[in-house]
Amino acid sequence: AGREVGVAEGERRQAGLLPNPELSWEAEDTRRDTRTTTITLSQPFELGGKRGARVAVATTGQAIAQLELERQRNGLRADVVQAFHT
Repeated sequence: AGREVGVAEGERRQAGLLPNPELSWEAEDTRRDTRTTTITLSQPFELGGKRGARVAVATTGQAIAQLELERQRNGLRADVVQAFHT
């Protein structure tokens, strides 16, 4: 459960980042005299609040992981106290 909290934190951090740019290279024709080479650099733009929605979902996932850890700790604590009194 402790690892899940760390995973959820990493997912939230990843959700807030911008998408990576893409670099592509294309060569047309095999003859040196008529060969055309194209290099393209593209950067996607996110519209409509997609990144904000991703961050919100990841933040909720992080909160759920934290609550699950707390629930397991409390359950273990209750089992230990009950075993002690038994």
